[in-house]
Amino acid sequence: MPVNFNFVSADATVQKYLDATERGLVTRWQQETADWTFEFHPGHTDGYPLYIRSATDTSTSNLPKLLTEGKTASDYATILSIANAGKLVSQSADGKLSNKAQKDLLAVIKNSWPKLQLLTKRYWDEKPVVAPPAPVAVVNAAPQFKQCTNGLCGGQVPVVASGKAPCDTCYRYQ
Repeated sequence: MPVNFNFVSADATVQKYLDATERGLVTRWQQETADWTFEFHPGHTDGYPLYIRSATDTSTSNLPKLLTEGKTASDYATILSIANAGKLVSQSADGKLSNKAQKDLLAVIKNSWPKLQLLTKRYWDEKPVVAPPAPVAVVNAAPQFKQCTNGLCGGQVPVVASGKAPCDTCYRYQ
């Protein structure tokens, strides 16, 4: 079953594979979310592929593809450097992207490549990020006894929620 997602911070797939700190370091998020999505689909895992599906593409084969393993953003500096890119630019192809959407896609690749690679690697390696455990509130327990206020005594008085308690030595209520 294909997994389609927009490269935006609030997307469930992005959140599953990039933690909050990593998402905070993304310098360019997808802008044209109605025009195209990224896609993972089973069957082809070599090179950690990341597919591109335009909103109008209903085909089941030959989707434009980025191989993220061992590649850099400069390997995809133009639309035509993407495998099967003809679908994204051809007037006759199902799935042509507008010039604005093409620029958006290239800007995401150019500026956010390391995070796209990380997300893709984690997806194919089946290693979603684990949310850090919630911090445990440290509660300093109140002392169970306090020093007797009778200067000559030196005894201990139990701490009580309300009212007074006697000193264990002089029995003075405090």
